[in-house]
Amino acid sequence: MRVYRQATLGLAIVALVLGPATARAATAQDRGLQAASTSRSVQVATSTGKQPLGVVPHRLGGAPGAAAPIGGSRPVPVFDEPPTPGALAYHGGRVMHSSTVHTMFWDPSVLPAGASHFSASYKSLVNQFVGDVATDSPQPTNVFGSDAQYTDSTLGHVSGNVAYGGTYTDTNSFGDTSQRDECLAAAPCITDTQLETELRTVVIPANGWPTHTFTNSYAIMTPPGVNVCIDWAGPDVCSTNTFCAYHTWGDLFAPQNDPIDIYAVEPAFNYGDGCDLTPDGYPQGPNGDVADITVNTLSHEVNEDITDPTQAGWWDVNGQENGDKCAYNFGLRAGSTADGDFNQVINGHPYLLQREWSNALNGCYQSGPPTISNFAPGGGNVGDSVVIHGTNFLWACSTIGNPCFVGGGTAPVVTFNGLASPSVTVDSPTQLTATVPNGNATGKITVQGTITGNVVSAQTFGLQPVVTGFAPGAGFAGQVVTVNGTGFIGVTSVKINGVAGAVSAVAADGTSLHVTIPAGATTGKISVTTAGGTGTSAADLTVQPHVTSFVPAAAVAGTNVTINGTGLGGATVDFTNSPGASIVSQTGTQIVVKVPTNAHNGAITVHTAGGDSTSAAIFKPLMKIIQFDQTNYRAGDTVTVAGSSFLATGSDPTAKLGTTVLAVGSVTDTSFQFVVPDNGLTGSVAATNANGTTMSPSTLKVRPTITGDPAPIEAAAGTHITLNGKTFTGTTSVKFNSVVAGFVVGIGGTSLNVTVPASAVDGPITVTNAGGATQTTNPFLVDGKVASFAPAAAPGGA
Repeated sequence: MRVYRQATLGLAIVALVLGPATARAATAQDRGLQAASTSRSVQVATSTGKQPLGVVPHRLGGAPGAAAPIGGSRPVPVFDEPPTPGALAYHGGRVMHSSTVHTMFWDPSVLPAGASHFSASYKSLVNQFVGDVATDSPQPTNVFGSDAQYTDSTLGHVSGNVAYGGTYTDTNSFGDTSQRDECLAAAPCITDTQLETELRTVVIPANGWPTHTFTNSYAIMTPPGVNVCIDWAGPDVCSTNTFCAYHTWGDLFAPQNDPIDIYAVEPAFNYGDGCDLTPDGYPQGPNGDVADITVNTLSHEVNEDITDPTQAGWWDVNGQENGDKCAYNFGLRAGSTADGDFNQVINGHPYLLQREWSNALNGCYQSGPPTISNFAPGGGNVGDSVVIHGTNFLWACSTIGNPCFVGGGTAPVVTFNGLASPSVTVDSPTQLTATVPNGNATGKITVQGTITGNVVSAQTFGLQPVVTGFAPGAGFAGQVVTVNGTGFIGVTSVKINGVAGAVSAVAADGTSLHVTIPAGATTGKISVTTAGGTGTSAADLTVQPHVTSFVPAAAVAGTNVTINGTGLGGATVDFTNSPGASIVSQTGTQIVVKVPTNAHNGAITVHTAGGDSTSAAIFKPLMKIIQFDQTNYRAGDTVTVAGSSFLATGSDPTAKLGTTVLAVGSVTDTSFQFVVPDNGLTGSVAATNANGTTMSPSTLKVRPTITGDPAPIEAAAGTHITLNGKTFTGTTSVKFNSVVAGFVVGIGGTSLNVTVPASAVDGPITVTNAGGATQTTNPFLVDGKVASFAPAAAPGGA
């Protein structure tokens, strides 16, 4: 707050608990618990002309306030002071758009009587605090987050960036610490002038730290047992009776727009000295060190350095700055350690810090709203743990003065798509672990009920499906399978061994669905995919084959038959009476096979590891004659006909040679026999059964049969002789040892009447027809013949 010494001068003060004698005598009204102005306003008179400064005054208090038992082993004291109402106003000067904070510990090697050195833990905690604030900046995750709303006419808004500029321990002597001038207290006493002079002339030059900036500030710590007095503010304005800390600038005549140095003074206090965090002294700060007291007032002063570095920035009609208006107002506690409560976790460390005034809130600011930066895994199953990362995961603690976990007695609430997690663990203010609830958990994650509100994730959580079973365990394409499990929410696909099927009847609670076995599916696992991932069955669904059709319906051996259906991958094919047909090509929905030579009329059967499927239609193998066993035959010869499917109907085929009906015998799937009949002539062989008729690809050649010798076997040219035999019908030539003779075929084709040609010579007679040529076994003898003689008469001996 501000204390005005003249019309133009003022002082900002943070309240401190008075010493035991004074505090215990004060009433609640005297302590200012009812009126903020009582506890935060100190009037002083001065004529020094020194610029105004911000002061944290001693806190009024003493005996504990009214207590309300809320669950701890000791009642909770009412020790938060109410904020001073009214907005801060801008007064035309500078703010610190960014701030580098340097710490100075003035700890002379030889201390005056009554003073004691800083402990190592004290210095460490103070420096840790400044470093933590720097690390967390410029995020609105702690009390410094409210500063960014304040601005000036030079550079605009405060950036919120805080840096730690380093620390220095000054072991120089204090010089005069006696009671003098305004140092009226009995303790060793040093003045503000001594402090500023040491900072400006010794410490800053020793470290090369900057001056004349609005981006650097200095925190001067004085050791326990040393009284600090503001020598230009009037008599007895000291840390023992008036203030806990203050901030100012300059030296005496430094202008507000060009300060030599901006600094805060932080005397060290013990519990009960008047700057306690609680009026009854218990519990104190969470770190178990008197430096907790200093950290609180340092937070107050550094915030005021930022928003009102030279008392021309932001303050209200009463002269109070943002720290003054919320002095000793801590808000909700986020937890406690064995040593005390905390309401801030900065860079992972707990602190109990007064809140800071926010014009935007018209009240005291503790931290920004929670944030969710990410969570992992991005999808999971019901009952899985999800780690949520973010900031300000702080819940009010239900027991003050007794240890409670970060998150406190107020149960943290985390929802997945509106469903509350059954278990939430606050690992830290930046990390939660939540259990995925039952139901449709696919959606945004919400963290609710923190000290500063709720937050919804930008990222969407996907409930990972789990397949627990399915029924039936086997089926063919087109059949419906019921899949059971959890997390079937927002299902994007269901696959059977990698092939997607049509999905239907997804249960509202995500515990079941129907999938139609797709045409191309083969035996394998069922997988269900959602935004949360993929769940796969432990067991395989047996995909059975299903033959729906085939073409052609009838064909000869060797022809390709296309079988259509589903579940055909990896199948073998049987024709009736012929297993293991030769496969040309194969997919899950189609097989091309060759008709085997021994197939019979009947269904086609497909076999897979998943089962069998038999066609509804009957396939008819068609007979095929391929060849005869010889090039030509004679009547009476046995002919073996090679081909296929001669027993396809289960009955022997009939056959003809030309128009002559044949007596078929010795029939197999691939052959049959017949004897060339006497009247059999060269021609095509036809085989017929119920499936149809097949013709030989070539004619069966039947050559003549000559029985015995010609009659007579010897004769002269011009003589008519007779050849007996068979198949003389269709004779094309008769030759006597290659000499062509005339002939006439006898009735029935069993004889030939042949005229011995004039030029015939001895030799075999050859008879030729369409089936070939046949020779007589023995040669024909040609007798001589007298064609003429002369003279017609002559004497003997002529």
